[in-house]
Amino acid sequence: NDHNLESKTTLEAAEEVPLHQPALVTFSSGSTACPKKISRSHAVLRAQHDALKNAFPPLPEQVDFPLFPAVILHNLTVGITTVVPDIEGFAIHNLKVEKIASQLTGNKITTMTGNVYYFTKIIDYLRADQLTINTVLAIGVGGSPVPERIYTALKQFFPQASIHCIYGSSEAEPIAIRHVESYQTPDKGYCVGNVVPGTEVMIDVTHTLTIRSTDRTYDTGEVVVSGKHVVMLSGDKSYRTGDFGYVDELGQLILTARQGNQNVIDGVQHYQIEHVLSQLPGVEKVAVIARKKFDIYIVGSVNVQEVRSELEKYFSKACIGEIFFRKALPVDKRHQSKVIYNKVK
Repeated sequence: NDHNLESKTTLEAAEEVPLHQPALVTFSSGSTACPKKISRSHAVLRAQHDALKNAFPPLPEQVDFPLFPAVILHNLTVGITTVVPDIEGFAIHNLKVEKIASQLTGNKITTMTGNVYYFTKIIDYLRADQLTINTVLAIGVGGSPVPERIYTALKQFFPQASIHCIYGSSEAEPIAIRHVESYQTPDKGYCVGNVVPGTEVMIDVTHTLTIRSTDRTYDTGEVVVSGKHVVMLSGDKSYRTGDFGYVDELGQLILTARQGNQNVIDGVQHYQIEHVLSQLPGVEKVAVIARKKFDIYIVGSVNVQEVRSELEKYFSKACIGEIFFRKALPVDKRHQSKVIYNKVK
């Protein structure tokens, strides 16, 4: 029994290891290329844990339900009671949402994290059964750009929960956090909130965007970050995220494009169009490719006229190209949420 096990087991004293020694190896999602191996040193991993703990201090009687393995590891370091989602092989494409719903109610979960695919499935399940879950007090969404409609639906079905957007990457977790308290106009791009303390963000300006709904322009470029919790190659002083965006007048970081698809056409980048269309009822998934104009690929039940009418509210007709409908779009294997743009056709 546990008592006998404790009486016969002697724990050895922990040994200090060099801070530069690798502590954790993970792989990126591969949304722009093949998944990359990310080796985090003890120093970086500790800094990432400290950043997460500062952003989300442990709560009394907390029962966490994290989808992301890095958060599970973080929970072990701070002693948070953790329930692991019942997903075969912890592969998101094996998700059985009825199992997740049973865990949420049976374990009285108080906090949870996940990605867009995961929460979309949960929301659809709760909507179909007209269920709400009142034990959850905080939700974090990340892993890919998050449409505003996800936040609205989460608040509907988890009415006691505060909703947070968590923006980061395998090399830098977290970068910015948004406590979602109000709706953001989708043609601005994806608002990911304010940069977390200890992180420096620079916008490597390459273009100027026009946001017509607010009659403003912003300088946009690749988001470049540095800090103790950022993995960098030897000799580098910062990490280039591959995301493009800008900082608005409120100091919030807004994402507007992904590397390889970042061309500006008529003052617009592709995430702005995708976000507008993701709010349109009947659109399940959308990808926009910057060519001579923006070509649009949609999974859903809308028609061409509905799409064009929605786009005309925000963008010039001159920048909109062809509209195609598909049964599915290529997405990354890890999150099932990030579009793989070089495979869209």
